[in-house]
Amino acid sequence: MELTALEFCVKQWSTGSFIASKFTEKAVVDSYEKYVKDVEKWSAMKPSVVENIRKKWYRRASETLTSEVINDNESSINDAQEEALRAELEGRTGDTDSEDEGGDEDKDDEADVNDAQ
Repeated sequence: MELTALEFCVKQWSTGSFIASKFTEKAVVDSYEKYVKDVEKWSAMKPSVVENIRKKWYRRASETLTSEVINDNESSINDAQEEALRAELEGRTGDTDSEDEGGDEDKDDEADVNDAQ
């Protein structure tokens, strides 16, 4: 997803001037799926080596972006947040094209998850 987001941001500047676009599934799905296939193909070439490389990149990014390395085996979601997230997911299909991504309902759900922190 990170490569997709980076590509999206770069494209907003592709003319030399910033042209704002909305980051939506529809706008980036083709790019995202291409990157997933590329990573899967690369990973299959020598799985143990590629896994170690990816773990090292993840640790380096964690150290750069935070003051501590995020343990791959731990979750940053606490029990209250997990409960709020489960409630938010209840009744959803996951088909984001059929579900509102930016309405007031989503803002309320986001506030509930943040309140659980």
